[in-house]
Amino acid sequence: MIDKPHTVDGGGRPFFLGMACSSVNSCNVALVAFDGGARAAILPLAAYAGFDPVDINPTHENEMHEILSPGRYHGLVIGTSDSHAGRKFESKVVGVANNTGIPVIAIEDYPGNYRPAEGACADVVVVESEFGRSLVLDRWATDQPDVWVCNSARYDVLRQRSKQLRQYVSKRWCADSARWLLWAGQPESEDGLETLKRFLPTLAARDVKLLFKAHPRDAGYLAGAYQDLLVRTGIDYVDITASDLDAAMEYAPQVVLTQFSSVGVEAGFYGIPSVNILYPDVGGKRLSVKKGYNIPPWTQQGAAFSITAVAGQEEVLNAALNDDVARASSIRKFDAYFSVSELAGPALATRIRRYCEVWANAGLKNPA
Repeated sequence: MIDKPHTVDGGGRPFFLGMACSSVNSCNVALVAFDGGARAAILPLAAYAGFDPVDINPTHENEMHEILSPGRYHGLVIGTSDSHAGRKFESKVVGVANNTGIPVIAIEDYPGNYRPAEGACADVVVVESEFGRSLVLDRWATDQPDVWVCNSARYDVLRQRSKQLRQYVSKRWCADSARWLLWAGQPESEDGLETLKRFLPTLAARDVKLLFKAHPRDAGYLAGAYQDLLVRTGIDYVDITASDLDAAMEYAPQVVLTQFSSVGVEAGFYGIPSVNILYPDVGGKRLSVKKGYNIPPWTQQGAAFSITAVAGQEEVLNAALNDDVARASSIRKFDAYFSVSELAGPALATRIRRYCEVWANAGLKNPA
């Protein structure tokens, strides 16, 4: 059994965190997020400061005004949720902070997630790469925010345990005869169904088993849309949608298959390669509309495999599944891109603390 790290999954339960920053003059920072990924990016900062989340009701706008009242908090750290409900909620909170006059620091949990809204703009946006910086700045014609580039604290809990997790997976690969592949879906049912329709025949001819994990916001899954497709393909599969990531990793899958789920990134900390299946008209198009690019930046750098056409997908899957040299190369590039051996949260928390302390002491939104 894996000594399981605590991970954040799902969404729809917004939280508010009050983080007291050490200072001669008292300085308090509010941390707010909605979706699971946004919460995962912020929770490490709260953990380093020793504070717990408190639920708030996203429909109670008066509560937001009360929490972010002048003098109570000197900065807001906000998530960058992907869901419509999450964006709406976080934009409201940012708007309140803008009106109050406290600085806003937005933390991306996935490149391209931050999008400014009218009357709700961040003063600082935290991204994980120079690629992410360009995405943010390209969306602003004037009044561009400061952009900080640092590794995502979202994955710190996995960084802390990566060595142990990889040892567990390696032992399972050596001991088990069954070869599992994990499918991690997106919220958009139509894209998931069409992608699997094109890709599953490639799996059907192989001696592998499929772990099927639909996204928690996938309405098609809730309506039973995937079952017929999986049965018709004839592949041996287990539906683990109701299970968390830790339970999925107990199977030690050889590869994670996804369009662009962050599960593929999380798997890399277990030493498991991932394959982004991004056909130009489905998957790739969706990623471009939602995030501003059609291939994730780490995949562009070889930290994951990619499939962009039915022609050739057999060869890509074979490399990801059976080519030890290619698999090892992918994980090495993953380790370099995500700085697997270095925690991101402590340095980011310190920088945020200093930024808000200087602003609180000097009344400046953009201290040097």
